[in-house]
Amino acid sequence: MSNELAAERPDLDIVIHAINDWGEAFAVEALYEVGDLAVLQDDETAAVWTRWEAEWRDVTILDTLNEAVYTYNTQIYTLEDPDVYAALKEAFIAVAEGRSPPPSAPLQRVDGAQ
Repeated sequence: MSNELAAERPDLDIVIHAINDWGEAFAVEALYEVGDLAVLQDDETAAVWTRWEAEWRDVTILDTLNEAVYTYNTQIYTLEDPDVYAALKEAFIAVAEGRSPPPSAPLQRVDGAQ
């Protein structure tokens, strides 16, 4: 999806990263083996997983201010389903354009998001 978004909508500068929980540093190498996303290693200082209340396999979409606004869990909604894949892709585009994702997208609004 990252490559598709970059090719189809380069004007939006959408960047997708994997974030490995700080207690799981041993798994970074495995993440590189199964995907092609850049992997950021969380730590106790950044505490991204804690701040975002992340669960395993969450996709958190940030707005243009780098604030978490939507969360989407790929363990519940598999990206192997073409409709789910398309809904998540459209959510990235919508947020990058300053719009709300379509109501059909199975997203949860992040508490406190504007």
